[in-house]
Amino acid sequence: MIPKKLYFVVLFVFSLFHLTSYAKNYIYITIAKDIGDMPAEFFIEDQYGRKTGYDKPIRKFYSEIPNALYDQNELSDDLDSLWFRVTYIFQNWEAYTSDYLITVTTREETPYDLCIEAGRKEDPSLFRVIYQDTIKPDEKKMYKLAYSTDPSIPLRVEEVESLPAITVIEQMIAYIRTAFSEGRIFSKGIANSLIVKLETARKHLEKGKPKQAVNVLNAFLNELEAQHEKHIAGEVYAFLKENVTALITRLGSS
Repeated sequence: MIPKKLYFVVLFVFSLFHLTSYAKNYIYITIAKDIGDMPAEFFIEDQYGRKTGYDKPIRKFYSEIPNALYDQNELSDDLDSLWFRVTYIFQNWEAYTSDYLITVTTREETPYDLCIEAGRKEDPSLFRVIYQDTIKPDEKKMYKLAYSTDPSIPLRVEEVESLPAITVIEQMIAYIRTAFSEGRIFSKGIANSLIVKLETARKHLEKGKPKQAVNVLNAFLNELEAQHEKHIAGEVYAFLKENVTALITRLGSS
């Protein structure tokens, strides 16, 4: 793996070239790795629900964030074709005010360095906010970028341990719809019944009633268990059970 100090020296020089050429509001995500396949799946979502990247659980690619480029080979900087590469995963030179959730799911056996950077054209400094991390094998990480075009509001990047409960429920609803459309849930009635339970749990959470939400989620698990191997494929069952069980634990301890 490329030494971190070298990687960030290269990133500094490369960013200097770009930022002196383009004074714009920008966000970009880069990785440093040996030449080869992309080491992970990247998925970015803004606070308005617009998405870019690959949503692994529902097996769908999105390109909804305005002015964003994702996994563009022509944006790569081949500093030395034999050993090193800085690759843009996500780039937006017309960034807008929003909270961005960045999910990284690794698919490689070796660690690699990740960098999230954002800035504003009004800022006098070169580096506005820069966040570095090393992603280990079989790791899934989430980061929140709080971005504003208002120069009085600080830009922030932080690692997120878990998503809000309502967001988790919304993701599971989307997952069930996709699983049914792909034939991994074999009954439309079962899919609708599971979705209704999740929507009910979400409404309880929106009203500040976590205990009632837990009761509905337990009913969801009971139905999931009853329909496993009858109307629900094994991988769908495992995914939903793991996520709902973890959510019940979270809500029960809150």
